[in-house]
Amino acid sequence: MKTRYSALDGPGQHLFQKKRVGNTIARETFDTQFIIDISNALDISPCKLYVKEVAEEDDSDGISWDVGHVFISFQLFNTSFDKVQELTRQSQDKLSTLYKGEVS
Repeated sequence: MKTRYSALDGPGQHLFQKKRVGNTIARETFDTQFIIDISNALDISPCKLYVKEVAEEDDSDGISWDVGHVFISFQLFNTSFDKVQELTRQSQDKLSTLYKGEVS
């Protein structure tokens, strides 16, 4: 999934108001909030999601294309194909629950 958060600032920093907590805490907070957002959108347990990686887009030479966005690689566990279809449907509907999340 691609989201509009700068890879330079460290995803998650925007979740803290007037505080600089560092990239590690901000990233953990981002991952946790992403899991909560997706689990709410799909109405599944947060235990069924795992964030594998949050990275900027790059080409085969390792040159960044777009540092204003990050790609979130995640895995769903023990869920039906219907949930994958639902996530795809919600990603195409700007008024869906998916887009009402804090980071999704």
